[in-house]
Amino acid sequence: MNTVVNKFIKNFSEIEEMDYGDFMRKANHYLLELEEDLSQSSNSSIKKNLEQMKIDVQYYPNWDIQSTREKTLEHARRIGFLLDQPSIQSDIAL
Repeated sequence: MNTVVNKFIKNFSEIEEMDYGDFMRKANHYLLELEEDLSQSSNSSIKKNLEQMKIDVQYYPNWDIQSTREKTLEHARRIGFLLDQPSIQSDIAL
C-alpha cells in the first residue's frame, strides 16, 4: 500500500481523544495532509473517497468516534488499493 496512505492510517489510528470535537480536529489535520499529498491525482474514485471521509468526519458526523474511525480507515484502504493499481500509479507521482 502507498506510503502516503500508510502514514495517514497510522496517524489516524493513533488518535486517542475521547471527545468528538478533539478527535475531529486531529482527524481533519491528517485528512488535510492526505488530501494535499494526493492533490495531483485526477482519479475520481480517489477524490470520491476523500470527500466521503470529510463528510463522515467533519461535515455530517454521527458523533461516534469508533464508527467514524472504522468508516474513515476503510476509505483510506480503498484509496491505498486504488493507488496500487498500475493505471493510477501513472496518474500521480507519490
